[in-house]
Amino acid sequence: MHKEKSDQAIPFIIYQQNYGFKLNPEAEEYLKQLNPNKKLAVVSIVGKYRTGKSFFVNRVLLERHGQKSGFSVGPTINPCTKGLWIWKECLKSPDSNEDTDIILIDTEGFGGMDENTNHDSRIFLFSLLLSSYFIYNSQGNIDENALNNISLIINLAKDIKPGVNDGDSADYFPSFMWVLRDFALQMKDLQGQKISAKDYLEKALEQQKGISDNIEQKNKIRRQLKHFFKDRDCYTLIRPVESEAELQKLNEMQNEDLRPEFVEQIGQLRQRIFKKIKPKMLNGKHLNGFQLVEICKAYIQAINKGGVPNIESAWNYMCKSESIKAKDICLNEVQQQLDSLFRNQDQIMGYSQEQINKLQNKMKEEVFKKFKQKSIAGQDEIQEYFDMLECEFQEKFKGFKNNVKEKQEQKMNEICNKLISELETKLHNEQFENFYQFQNEYNQFKQNFEKNFGKEHQEYLTKISENIYKLAAEKVALKQQRNFEKEKKVFESMKEINEGENKKKENLWNEEKKRLEAKIYELEKEKSQFQANENYLKEKVQRLQNERDKYEKNYEQLSLKMIENQQKSINEDEFNNLLRKLEESKLEYQNNLSKSEKQNALFQQENKFLQKENENLQNQIEKINFQQQNEQKINFQQQQNMIILQNQIQNLENEKKIEIENIKNQLQMKIKELSNNQKQNIDIQKMQSEFIVEKQYLENQINFLQNQLDENKRLHDALLLALQQGLNKDEGENTNELVETNKNLSAAMDKLEQRLYIGNLLINLKYQNIQIIQEVKV
Repeated sequence: MHKEKSDQAIPFIIYQQNYGFKLNPEAEEYLKQLNPNKKLAVVSIVGKYRTGKSFFVNRVLLERHGQKSGFSVGPTINPCTKGLWIWKECLKSPDSNEDTDIILIDTEGFGGMDENTNHDSRIFLFSLLLSSYFIYNSQGNIDENALNNISLIINLAKDIKPGVNDGDSADYFPSFMWVLRDFALQMKDLQGQKISAKDYLEKALEQQKGISDNIEQKNKIRRQLKHFFKDRDCYTLIRPVESEAELQKLNEMQNEDLRPEFVEQIGQLRQRIFKKIKPKMLNGKHLNGFQLVEICKAYIQAINKGGVPNIESAWNYMCKSESIKAKDICLNEVQQQLDSLFRNQDQIMGYSQEQINKLQNKMKEEVFKKFKQKSIAGQDEIQEYFDMLECEFQEKFKGFKNNVKEKQEQKMNEICNKLISELETKLHNEQFENFYQFQNEYNQFKQNFEKNFGKEHQEYLTKISENIYKLAAEKVALKQQRNFEKEKKVFESMKEINEGENKKKENLWNEEKKRLEAKIYELEKEKSQFQANENYLKEKVQRLQNERDKYEKNYEQLSLKMIENQQKSINEDEFNNLLRKLEESKLEYQNNLSKSEKQNALFQQENKFLQKENENLQNQIEKINFQQQNEQKINFQQQQNMIILQNQIQNLENEKKIEIENIKNQLQMKIKELSNNQKQNIDIQKMQSEFIVEKQYLENQINFLQNQLDENKRLHDALLLALQQGLNKDEGENTNELVETNKNLSAAMDKLEQRLYIGNLLINLKYQNIQIIQEVKV
């Protein structure tokens, strides 16, 4: 049978006597290799044998004629096509959609001499169920005989079961085209009006009048045909040639050898067919080649069991097969991605658990998205495949996680064993002064670990760190205890030295205190002397002022008496002599006045200087008093500080002993807890770090207080030295100088005021004498 067909036509569904119907593997392979992203349209043609189906397919649908290969055509009464055949090339037409592949199925003609009606019905059934465009080929016009012949298809259609919950099977049926061959009638209605082939079909399907059983049977066929094929059409073709002899070799003839009207009709028919071809759909989903194969297998299985195919069951079978295939494809892609990731050793070494979980969620989301795109199962059925996909995906990722964990632990062992060994060696050699130093180096190891492997491997880090922490607690605590004993001895020795020095300083401070108190007494005594001298000077000035007023008054009285006496006894010669003397006296007065003014100015300058010097001396005295007060305050404060420092040193010593013992006890307790529960290791590390930091803080506090004590000592020594060197020498000399200077100043001021008073008195007397002489002369 393969030899009877060309290379492009292959068996699709074949029938074997002892096996039944079977899908040809070659046809299955061809359909599966079609683009799964393209829609699939299926055109099938059925009809009685020897009605020119294969010629129609070759000439109209394949556009092959003459010596061009196609479906074979024979001149005998035996059918040339057995079962269903498929054209192994998608049909092309300018009127077809580019996103749709169109395949062609030719069927074995019914009514053959070597086949029964049951075989014919099953061939029709395959064609009807698989196609999206169904062509029924017959000869002549539409009459009762033609309707009786097509009733076989109608009877099959009414027995097809859409499903349990679906209603009308007509919704699953293909578009219907009735091609009338060798049509010779005129296309006119009863009124003589020209009508189309489709109108001719609709009129032929109108109900016949009458109530007989025969009429009812005819009308039933018409009703069913209209019901099951809602999208229906009709086309008529005239006889291709006139001669009977030429009919036997139609397949070898060129189009030029055929009747022109026939050639025109087949061109128009091809255009109409390709315009109306639609993709095959099932349950609202477009099918591809792989899905059509699965549907076909389901139909074959049902028919071989002697039943009528259930569309829902076939759909579920196809959905199951398609979903399993989609699941396997998605999981294979997942496995390939995981294998590719695992081959990148450097990348997986740095994977944290969080990163792996994110990768898992991302890949899961992607695989479910791809599966949903590939699967055509409904919402009710798809959950089952989601569960299967979820289970297998988790299993694959679990293996990936285990492999990554194994590789990471292998790498971690290589790195950590060396570093842990170095830490243990340093601990045995007691190279760490305190636990803080060990903690710093361990933290560096931990940071290096987290840098290489992330923070998610804390369990592994806790596991390998347990022994090293126990060893560190033991070794560092012993060394710290020895260091503490040494520090304690040094501290006690320093304490004894400081107590001796403090005793000496206390004696020195007491001596200095007595000296300062004596000095304060002397200064107070001198201050009282200064105040007494000041009061004495004020009283003396007041007495001089009173005496001057008295002298002035006596002088005025004496002058008046002299003038009166002179006026009585004076003569002219005496007057001239007196006048000359007066002139001389005037000149002398002017000279004396000039000298007196100069002396007065000098006296005023000396007075200002002495007043300023007196003010400076007063300021120095106040400064000395202020320093005395500050020294007293400093001395008292230092004594208080000494007491406070001694108490603090004692308290810190006691607190340090207690704190170190508490830290040691708590650290031992935490180590025991660490042995019982590894998950608390992180908290223990933090507590140990806090204990070491707190201990370090206390040590720093002790050092700070000791430094403060030393500093206070140096300040006190410097203060004593300054007081001994400065106050005993400079300030003592300044005090003596102040006393001597103050005495000299008081004497100088007394002399200056006396000289100033006498000079002013003489000037006033001489000035009054001149005024009296001038008045007499006038």
